[in-house]
Amino acid sequence: MALHRLKLPVEERFLNVFEDHPDFLALNPLGLIPTLVTPEGMALIDSSAILETLDDRTGSIWPRDLELRIHVRNASTLLTGMMQSMVSFFQESSMHEVPSPFWMKDHHDTIKRAKMRALQMPEWLLIQEGKLTQAGWDLAVAKEYLEFRVKDLAFSEDHPTLQSVLNIAMNNPAFQESKPRL
Repeated sequence: MALHRLKLPVEERFLNVFEDHPDFLALNPLGLIPTLVTPEGMALIDSSAILETLDDRTGSIWPRDLELRIHVRNASTLLTGMMQSMVSFFQESSMHEVPSPFWMKDHHDTIKRAKMRALQMPEWLLIQEGKLTQAGWDLAVAKEYLEFRVKDLAFSEDHPTLQSVLNIAMNNPAFQESKPRL
C-alpha cells in the first residue's frame, strides 16, 4: 500500500501463503509477506524494513520531526504487532484440528489490549495536515483485518478518531484495493 500511496512503480505478485513457493522462499527464507525486491535485487523481507527503505528513498513515510516520528513509529509498531497477533489467532483457530486454548486466549487478549490502546491514541498521532500518518494507515488496515478474521473483537466505527481515519483511508484507491477478501 505504501508503494501505491507514494505512486512508486511496482510489479506485484500475489501468492497463497498456504502453498509451497520455492522461488519466493529463495528470496525470503522466512516466508513472510510482504517481501519487496529492490531495483538492485535485494529482498526486503519485513514490512518495517520496507517502510524504512521507502522512507530513506522518499522521506515520505515517517514524520521529519523527531518527537513526532518516535510517537508515530511506536504507534505503528503497536498496530502491526496487533495484526501479527490476528494472523496468529487465525492460524491457531483454523489450521489446527484442535486449537490450543492457551494460545487462543493469549492471542485474543493481546489483540484486545492493543485495540484498547489504539482507541486511546490521539488524533494528531494518526492524522497530520489532513493526511494519515503511517500509524493512521496501520489503524485503518488493522480495523479491516480484525473485522475479517476476529469479528468478535471488531472496532466500533462510532469512535470519532477511528471514523476520521477511515474517512481518509476510504478515499484512497490503494486502501480500497487492499481490503481483505476471500
